[in-house]
Amino acid sequence: MFNYHDGDEVPWPTPCARLQTPRDGVVLDVLVGRVVMLKVPTPYYFESINRELGTGFGARLLRFIDEYISLIFLGAPKYPIRRPRLEELPANVSAALRKYPRLAQIAKTEVELHWAVLTKLNDVQLRERFGRAIPESALVRLIDPNGLGWEAVIQRRITGPSLTEMVGHHGEIKDEFLNHASAMVAQLQRFADTPDIDCSFTNFVFEPDSGILFYIESKPPLFRTKRRNEFWRRALRSCIDRYAPA
Repeated sequence: MFNYHDGDEVPWPTPCARLQTPRDGVVLDVLVGRVVMLKVPTPYYFESINRELGTGFGARLLRFIDEYISLIFLGAPKYPIRRPRLEELPANVSAALRKYPRLAQIAKTEVELHWAVLTKLNDVQLRERFGRAIPESALVRLIDPNGLGWEAVIQRRITGPSLTEMVGHHGEIKDEFLNHASAMVAQLQRFADTPDIDCSFTNFVFEPDSGILFYIESKPPLFRTKRRNEFWRRALRSCIDRYAPA
């Protein structure tokens, strides 16, 4: 049973394993415990928030370089999956904190608070759209073995294969998962029809016991490029077209 709430202090899970070794360009350090996952933002994530949502001249210049200079020299602008909404901008963080005051208990700096607000607003919207296909989660203060605190997302761990394990890049479901094809494809449709979610196969996990296809990504889609996302969206649609009932 998931029994965590925004603002809680949570001890470091034991045992746990890191999903990947932290490195440059990784925005979340993911810890996997027996029944939960913890997602801790990295310094690079905070840099990305300042870069993509900052209002200063430097941030605007970097966005111009990404979106227009890359178009000239690479032939492909780095447009994000979607632009930030008004409530996600730095100037409106205080308004969100009035609505979700417990977020202030886990984050201390302005950029940490902004991260917490972005994550919370994204979670609320996903739940409104997809209901029980979004795992239970909360924004918490993770206490490491040395007593240091880190802002984090704690999320119920979904046990089952990801789409990366189940489906090929051309939409073909692997033989060992064909018995789940009809249940999975019926749920894929609404994700493929939603233009502003991150369609990477790693973001979807199928839980055989419940028959639910979960969307486990907790980041707002502001830091991934639209062009790459369309590759994954086409793969989702290909899978749907192959296995949808006639």
